[in-house]
Amino acid sequence: MLVWWRPKCTAEWFRHWRVFSRETFSCPFSAVAAAVQSDPSSGDEKSDSVPDNKIIRKQPRVLSSESVVHTLGCLKKQPAVAFAYFKDIESIGFRHDFSTYAEVTHILSHSRQGKMLVSLFCEIVSPTGSGRPEILALMKQLRRTCATHALSTASNCLIKAYGICYDAQATLDMLSHLCRLGYVPSAWACKFVLKFVAHSNGPEMVLAAYDQMKRSQLTLDVDSLNIVTGSLFKAKKADEAFRLWVEMIEVGVKPHMYSSFVIGLCECGKYDLAYDVLQGLTRERKFRDSGMHLDKVVYNIAMDAYCKLGNMNEAVNLLNEMVARGLTPDGIHYTCLIHGYCLKGEMQKAQQEFMKMLEEDIKPDIVTCNVLATGFGRSGLVMEVFNLLKDMMDLGLEPTSLIYGVAIDSLCRQGNLSEAEELFNDMVGRGHSPDATVCTVLMDGYCRTDQFQEACKLFDQMITLNIKPDVVAYTVLLNGVVKETLQAKHQKLLSSMEGEDIEPDVQCYTVLIDGLCKAEFLEEAQVLFDEMLQKGLTPDVYAYTVLITGYCSHGEIRKAEVLFQEMKDKLMTPDVYAYRALTYGYLSQGEIVKAEDLFQEMSQMEDKGMSSYVLTGSVSQQKTLKS
Repeated sequence: MLVWWRPKCTAEWFRHWRVFSRETFSCPFSAVAAAVQSDPSSGDEKSDSVPDNKIIRKQPRVLSSESVVHTLGCLKKQPAVAFAYFKDIESIGFRHDFSTYAEVTHILSHSRQGKMLVSLFCEIVSPTGSGRPEILALMKQLRRTCATHALSTASNCLIKAYGICYDAQATLDMLSHLCRLGYVPSAWACKFVLKFVAHSNGPEMVLAAYDQMKRSQLTLDVDSLNIVTGSLFKAKKADEAFRLWVEMIEVGVKPHMYSSFVIGLCECGKYDLAYDVLQGLTRERKFRDSGMHLDKVVYNIAMDAYCKLGNMNEAVNLLNEMVARGLTPDGIHYTCLIHGYCLKGEMQKAQQEFMKMLEEDIKPDIVTCNVLATGFGRSGLVMEVFNLLKDMMDLGLEPTSLIYGVAIDSLCRQGNLSEAEELFNDMVGRGHSPDATVCTVLMDGYCRTDQFQEACKLFDQMITLNIKPDVVAYTVLLNGVVKETLQAKHQKLLSSMEGEDIEPDVQCYTVLIDGLCKAEFLEEAQVLFDEMLQKGLTPDVYAYTVLITGYCSHGEIRKAEVLFQEMKDKLMTPDVYAYRALTYGYLSQGEIVKAEDLFQEMSQMEDKGMSSYVLTGSVSQQKTLKS
């Protein structure tokens, strides 16, 4: 341990004792040991006792614990030399005991020689070490003989040594053990342990360590508390992080990592808490008087939080406040505002912010254009998407696949398939490789306009271009297959999905079952339903309703009854369409009493206030079935 500095210490001893040749020693001891041990009473005050250039030939006497302790004591003002002597005599065969270890530990602790003390403690606590004194007994002796600052140094070095030799849990256990014995580890030791635990283990262990330190009433500094709040954010415990933040301020700890704290709150979706923190920072007089100010990064975080809360007035006010303080907004700040307006559907204001960027010679980047294009697409503003494409090209920005996808999707929704195809070909011609999303959008457009064969061609083109279809792409094609009642084709598609290691989900199966029921393939529909169960998928109310409707439409009421009861046994609430299908089924079979009972049961659900919720979900599902 720490071999690098020992030659320096040895050379110092040679200069101190005017020793210039190691070859003159006939004894087995090293030069340092011989030089020191030749005169047990020697110390700094007798450094001139050896004449200049005189070679030491005196035979050293036998080393003993008492003489080593005495020599170390004489060297206490030169801790590096004392430690070199301690290690040197060990290298020639001397076995240190408790007294020599206690003496050198005392010297290094009082002189705050951290590296040497950590090296010594590592040798003592190392699992491979043998014949060393018990570390806690050594600390107990140190406590009786050392001043407070020396004891704090020793405790810190012991914790660090445990961190080197053992894992985080063992290091934390040693810290706790020191607390139980009455030692008070410093804030540095607590920070070291928390940082070590954070790097080695998950956030849960950091929180456990913090709780342990809190129970021991240890003092933590702001860095330690930042480590804890960071772990709380990783564990998605934003409320606890916020409470800890408040506790920090109440006990007088001044936080300094405002940006990371606000980011953590936002990443956990706690925009309201981020809003409160930022309001406190920007409005609190103590914060302003402290000389701390919000930088551009924090302003951006604050604006993002306000935008996601829909509070655009506060976001704009923050931008104006930033300008008033002499900070220049950049593209990130304007992009934040544009995103906020897009989320609220206020596209005119979003476009105004975009134009303001151009007026202030702030060049929008791809992210800004993607955000604006997505907003235009959601609002059905197709021409604005095309205008944005032109603006991007004028600015030297190459449109991304996302923007092309938004434009193609907007055209498809308006039924302009020819223009969508033209834009798709233009994208490919410009060297952009279409991704699965863009291809799926165009395939869906084909299926919606009953051009299933064109959708299949595009799907085959995806495979040729090594574009791996996802589950959405397969679901779009399956829906198209159902509309074309191509039963063999959907089986081929299912096999293709399995070949690509893509597992059909509940929605995918439901689309197929619905199509098979409408095509009067009830047995095949039941097979797919059972296959879904065998694969561990849980059919939802919509899937059950599709099959119940199919059975009732073809007079197989008993099978529909079994499925209806199975839904209730699984604690699912049948929707109004399931009730309606089974009711009509009973009426078509002349089972009036059962139809009336079922109708009364549905009426009771309405009395409990469940009808509006069920209808809301069911209407959207029914629209999907009809599409």
